[in-house]
Amino acid sequence: MSKKDAKHLGDVVSQILEESKDELLATWFQELKTGEANAEGNLRQRELKNESERFMKLLDTTLNRTDLSTLDDNDPTWDEVREYLARLAVNEAGRGASLTETVAFVHGLKVPLLEALEEKASSVSELSRLFIEISRFFDRLELHVTRNFQIGLDEIIRRQQEELMEVSIPVIKLWGDILVLPLVGVLDSERAEAVMEKLLFQIVETQSRTAIMDITGIPVVDTQVAQYLVKTVTAVRLLGSDIIISGIRPRIAQAMVHLGLDLSHIKTEASLVDAFRAALNWSGQKIVESET
Repeated sequence: MSKKDAKHLGDVVSQILEESKDELLATWFQELKTGEANAEGNLRQRELKNESERFMKLLDTTLNRTDLSTLDDNDPTWDEVREYLARLAVNEAGRGASLTETVAFVHGLKVPLLEALEEKASSVSELSRLFIEISRFFDRLELHVTRNFQIGLDEIIRRQQEELMEVSIPVIKLWGDILVLPLVGVLDSERAEAVMEKLLFQIVETQSRTAIMDITGIPVVDTQVAQYLVKTVTAVRLLGSDIIISGIRPRIAQAMVHLGLDLSHIKTEASLVDAFRAALNWSGQKIVESET
């Protein structure tokens, strides 16, 4: 499409937006209410009218400053449109809307706009060209929404993973200056590194003298994870604290031996209870059963 044709098409679209605003909004709004982005979805019905009016006004204002052919050329006059659609897509992803629901917001304007173009075309050939170019234009807008929706999803997944990691590494103050870190589930290298960082931070934060790392709930330990455990022990000792690893099951013990790891310098106990007793002994305390 030439610059001249693009400008002409932009003028036609802008004229329709200005002259048929109310009709377009009514049709668009009805399309949204009955389509994918309905009242049951996350583009809630009470927000549709405001969002529709804002986007239509923004599109009209932009078309008065430039033509359709510059949309893919990073023309700064399209920045407001792109930023608006990007925010819309990211927000809808955050609300749990589907991609179909979100793209339907832009697609909903395309339908009444194409219908309105029929009255503006002077011939069948011009009408065909207008339909093709408007469709391409909205395809680019929808692609922009899709890309930013995925960005929003990726950010949500990243935050959820961080939150899940935080929850899955609970460092608990068990007694006095004794911390316990009970680990459950698969311990891969990424989580093992996070475990070390979290434990070291809490030791410094609470000024604890002893830490217990209970791995009863860890089903398997590979070479990399085992090395992280050894590094964690070394790092804790460099902070001036002691550490006990409890809950090493026979299978994990055999795996560590086969891996050739030297655990002779690491204090281990069969259970968390035994580790707690050992930690109390180190601090000159002990558990005494009361007589009833």
